[in-house]
Amino acid sequence: MIDYFLIILMVLSAVLFLFVMVLFILAPKYAKKELFINYYSGTGAIYHGFKLFRVESYREDKVWACKAIKYSSIAIVVMFFIMVFLIKLNGVQQS
Repeated sequence: MIDYFLIILMVLSAVLFLFVMVLFILAPKYAKKELFINYYSGTGAIYHGFKLFRVESYREDKVWACKAIKYSSIAIVVMFFIMVFLIKLNGVQQS
């Protein structure tokens, strides 16, 4: 039973990871133009100083992307810890 749950968690975390990576790539397109004024590395301004996770850095119609990045990142970390716990629990049951 634990094995099936682990497989489901691994598939979900892989899908969420791909979703977050796509949003990381699209984040500069969703950012406010004022963010890039006087910034030397172009679209890298959204990645500097964790602006990627700040709602203020995004255009009003693209705030959903910031929230999706935040919550998906948190979900990936939580799923990782759940998987570690289940793997240890499965190891204890088998021994």
